[in-house]
Amino acid sequence: MVSEVTRALPAKDKRDVAAETVRALPNEVKKEFFAGAVQALGGEDKKDVIVGTTEALTTEVRKDVAAGATQSLPHEVKKDLVVNAVRDLPEEDQKDVAGRTIQELKPKDRLDVFGNPSQVVTDKIWLTIVRTFAAVLLVSAIALLYISIWPPPGDANPTQVMLPVFTSIAGILAGFISGRASASGSGG
Repeated sequence: MVSEVTRALPAKDKRDVAAETVRALPNEVKKEFFAGAVQALGGEDKKDVIVGTTEALTTEVRKDVAAGATQSLPHEVKKDLVVNAVRDLPEEDQKDVAGRTIQELKPKDRLDVFGNPSQVVTDKIWLTIVRTFAAVLLVSAIALLYISIWPPPGDANPTQVMLPVFTSIAGILAGFISGRASASGSGG
């Protein structure tokens, strides 16, 4: 009798009657009803219904639904989901998400992510140090040569001061070069 009455109603009124009937159901029955209805749909229709339903929710409820849905996903799917979600964000938001994620890591894990400075950075540092000592060695060699040719007047012998400076700098530079060469040769 009820089904005959509802069949006779126009389509809009049928929707209104159905909506009121569903609203009157207890929450547990609503869940079972909608779960069964979605299960009965085909793949693409399921997706459309779920997306449409999700769009009707408030932002806070959407967040809860998304969090609950991702809990049941396999680990690899979760990773892909996060990567794709971050990729779709504006650049500033990507930086913010990356920064917050890094802050959540333990210090040891941060070191694993960032590692030690790259070989290029290490090479630049060593090159700067060696160039600096080479420049100092050159300047001290010129100073040693100058005071050897034109010694200053007086009793003091500046060569005795400059020669140890020159040899010390030369030894340090030789140590850097040979130490660096042996470290790169054994490091592979």
